[in-house]
Amino acid sequence: MKKALCFLIILFNLTMLINAKKLAKLTDILEAAYITVSNDKIFISGDNSIHIYSSKDMKLIKKIGRKGNGPEEFQYSPKIRIYNEKLYAYSLNKLSIIDTNGKFLTENRLKGFWNFKIAPIKDNFVLLHFSMMKKNKKIKNALVVSLCNNKIEEIKTLYSSPENSGKKINIVPETIDFDIWNNKIFIADSHKGLYIIVLNDKGEKLKEFKNPYKKIKISESYKKERIDKFKKNMPKGIKFNISCPDYFPPFHKFYIFDGHLYFKTYEKKGDKILFRIFDTKGKELKKIYLPDQNIFTFNNNSYYYLKRDENDDWELYSVKI
Repeated sequence: MKKALCFLIILFNLTMLINAKKLAKLTDILEAAYITVSNDKIFISGDNSIHIYSSKDMKLIKKIGRKGNGPEEFQYSPKIRIYNEKLYAYSLNKLSIIDTNGKFLTENRLKGFWNFKIAPIKDNFVLLHFSMMKKNKKIKNALVVSLCNNKIEEIKTLYSSPENSGKKINIVPETIDFDIWNNKIFIADSHKGLYIIVLNDKGEKLKEFKNPYKKIKISESYKKERIDKFKKNMPKGIKFNISCPDYFPPFHKFYIFDGHLYFKTYEKKGDKILFRIFDTKGKELKKIYLPDQNIFTFNNNSYYYLKRDENDDWELYSVKI
């Protein structure tokens, strides 16, 4: 009887995830790239612009930005995220800060082209970027989290991944990532497992925590598929030492929304992927399988994602979690 009850509970938890709600069909976007949500608006980056929709009826309120390298222009569809009731849009080497009505407030140029993520903290910024250096006549590279001033000039290095050879490519790499919550910096490092280090706004360590995870073996067919795809897209005349680990890293992506830490893992069930959700003290709150899509976000305990339909149009869905 107990086994049957446990089975029914597990079955219910899995099947309820299928009830995704279709919010809209977005025929005005050709190539969507990123999505973020505020309480009354949904922002979708695509076609070198940002589309602003009403979350009540999904009507397009405004389209801002265009292709280019000048004011209010994006060279690529920007990464977007809401912080402190403002929209932060980052494209290649430019950070645009926009109010939620679509008015551009400031635009800053960033040095270098290997910047992956930027977020505000008090009067400064935190930046995740790629660092390349020469040591003992050899090129080394690493992912680095830096604290920067309001001109995006580095104040101090907060965290760095292990250095690697410039010619060595891991096609399923370990990573570091960060996010900001309540003027604290949370840095996740998959090299150390499900590991988080927490810093204050000055970059001083407050605490750290680590949680166990299930090791998932990478199949030989998956390795071959990824290596063949990489070699096919690699420029001619350039040689890399390509490798693939035996196991997937403990997580693929890391985010903080509404005071919850979200780890997107590599553990799959059908067309769904496992997310592990923690509070800011490191206590696990939930494990949940959600539709495995590349363009997604969270807001108010809901998972929003975009996917193509049979006509190659974009559709927006949400799932209560």
